[in-house]
Amino acid sequence: MNSSPVSRSLAKTLYGPSQEKTLHNLLKRELVLNFGFENKLKIADVLIQSVLEIIENYGESQERLLPHQILWTAVDKDDFPGYGKSMDKIKHKSIVLTLWTANELDQLAEGISAKHLLKERIARLCKEAYAQNTLLSMVDIGLIFNFSPSRASQLRAQWEAEHGEFLKTRGSYHDLGMTLTHKKQIIQDHLKGLMPSEIARKHKHEITSVDRYIRDFERALPLFEENKPIAKIAFYTRMSERLVKEYWKIYKEFYHNKS
Repeated sequence: MNSSPVSRSLAKTLYGPSQEKTLHNLLKRELVLNFGFENKLKIADVLIQSVLEIIENYGESQERLLPHQILWTAVDKDDFPGYGKSMDKIKHKSIVLTLWTANELDQLAEGISAKHLLKERIARLCKEAYAQNTLLSMVDIGLIFNFSPSRASQLRAQWEAEHGEFLKTRGSYHDLGMTLTHKKQIIQDHLKGLMPSEIARKHKHEITSVDRYIRDFERALPLFEENKPIAKIAFYTRMSERLVKEYWKIYKEFYHNKS
């Protein structure tokens, strides 16, 4: 049923103010009154919309959660660290992690200890995070399971050794880990002339990660040959000093053994 213009005008008068009670308008008022946006209203609208989208993505609805699941904030897998890039400049995302699956609960009911299942659960959480385009660190794992990051690293390494597979964690995927094992093997195979696709199959690693290791090493290689200081190489390549030091160790060992 169509209302008359008079009725619509009255309804607008009555209910219009309620329509204006939005978070968008609250933020806009703050920008205008306290941050000098009184002559930049269109910019304020765009800025607020961007902020609201970030908030929506950061705080996923709890309706997504099933029993035995939690919300966790993880680092976006495609936002790589770089020289001088601190955590506050890295993109984060809220994800859903499953603390216990139905199968794991069944195993508990059958008498299998929670300690026995721990390594598999850690691996599963790392894979769940990666499937949502994010990465967990060993600090994340330690917080989730209430033990130290070093203990988390130990259990992760045990699982990797038992399964012959490297988990995608922030340390391994973003080149922040303390171990050189997989990186060293990949670069050495590259220097021996193996193709990236061969290396990826051999080490059960993603081709994108293999390409990235090779590309970063090749960027640093001429600077190693010129014997540039580590700090300058990090600055020139925009890689962290720790990562440059790892590649430097691989470079020295390979060419020393070759000679």
